[in-house]
Amino acid sequence: MHEERRVWIGILVVAALLMFFVGFKYADYRHAQTTADILLMEELVEEEESQKLASQEEEPPGTIMVHVSGAVENPGVFEMQEGERVFQVLEKAHLATDADTNQLNLAQTLTDQDKVVVPRVGEVLETSMTGTAGVIHVSSSTTGGNQVNINRASAGELAERLPGIGPVLAQRIVDYRERNGGFKSSEEITEVSGIGEKRYEQIKDLITVR
Repeated sequence: MHEERRVWIGILVVAALLMFFVGFKYADYRHAQTTADILLMEELVEEEESQKLASQEEEPPGTIMVHVSGAVENPGVFEMQEGERVFQVLEKAHLATDADTNQLNLAQTLTDQDKVVVPRVGEVLETSMTGTAGVIHVSSSTTGGNQVNINRASAGELAERLPGIGPVLAQRIVDYRERNGGFKSSEEITEVSGIGEKRYEQIKDLITVR
């Protein structure tokens, strides 16, 4: 009887030791797992913070100047952000009630020195050198067919077709031309009061004296 009791006591002791060992190993495993989870979370947080900092350090989009004329209530030159589109500059210019936007590609991306001409109902726009009606891109390859002859154009034509040239400056150009017998070169337009080098750079590819 005593021998049997000792056997059971031994079995219970071994079972207790085994349970203690298993519990200790499980606790150690859980600790290791928790540590790994914490490290993973820290890495994810650091990566997210790095992405936020990178996005904050990106340079903001630059500005461009776009001339709008035709069937709008507020024609003129507008400062836009790079990547903006035709419909966005027209929102600033406010379309006239008889504007015909079906001839325009409202989703076209704007570039610096673009001119957007909005036709009225019944008018038909010619396709520009870029293949898009209503939008004229200014570049060093501008051909004479798209240029304004500053020795012949009226004040209205000058104000309508040249970015940054309003009615007042257009009349000054005509007055200067009449006083001096015409312009000898395109660059001579800088002699007109109010037209400096910066404005000349905007229009030099759009004008001619021949």
